[in-house]
Amino acid sequence: ADIPLPAARLAALLARLAGGAVAPEGAREALDALWEGAEDVDAVIAERGLAPVDTDAGELDAWVRAALDAHPREVAAYRAGKTRLLGFFVGQVRARAGRADPRRISDALRRALGADSD
Repeated sequence: ADIPLPAARLAALLARLAGGAVAPEGAREALDALWEGAEDVDAVIAERGLAPVDTDAGELDAWVRAALDAHPREVAAYRAGKTRLLGFFVGQVRARAGRADPRRISDALRRALGADSD
């Protein structure tokens, strides 16, 4: 009874997160706004620009390539089994790509890391 966020609004935000309409960082910001009294999840996402930006596949591949080229030791460690480094690489690409969809970044990284033989 003391929580200012109705369950239906929280469920709507979680559905947007699961569906890729908002990235985890954006979902945190949206949650703060909803907690403070905002009523429309989609409006918060739109007004605050929290939706992932759809990027051109060639552009995304270039960002992935640049991130991998900049970190050859981490690439070798990933290929040696330290797959938790994928999150590191996602962060490196997002530093270049801004609000690009983290799922698309992860997919592009997995393809590049699996296909490369550096």
